[in-house]
Amino acid sequence: MNQNTITPIEGNVNSKPELSNGQKFLFPKVDIRETENELVLLAEMPGISPSNVQLYFEKGNLTIHGKVKPNPVVGKVLLDETHSHDYYRVFTLNDGIDADKITADYKLGVLVVHLPKADIAKPRQIKVSSN
Repeated sequence: MNQNTITPIEGNVNSKPELSNGQKFLFPKVDIRETENELVLLAEMPGISPSNVQLYFEKGNLTIHGKVKPNPVVGKVLLDETHSHDYYRVFTLNDGIDADKITADYKLGVLVVHLPKADIAKPRQIKVSSN
């Protein structure tokens, strides 16, 4: 399958969602794997619950947004290395993905998005006949 099947959009995206905690967005680290039938996108997004992950597909763009709820501050803060932040990333998908069959699950801090290949993009063997 063409490498340009899924392309990250870096930098400023006009339609970013509102931040839930006033901090900056972080781009989750992503791995993309290809099998015969699908692409699998794995996005590291620790510190959120599955109910706070939003995944949208619109106009050829796959948008990932993970809302992190800040931990309540109890007592005097002596060290603060676990800053609250939201995750946000957008990918452009080409026509080789069957958008109606995209599924996702979230386990142990990793969002796994299954992007099934459209039938036209799947490899197939062509039967050769003889006369």
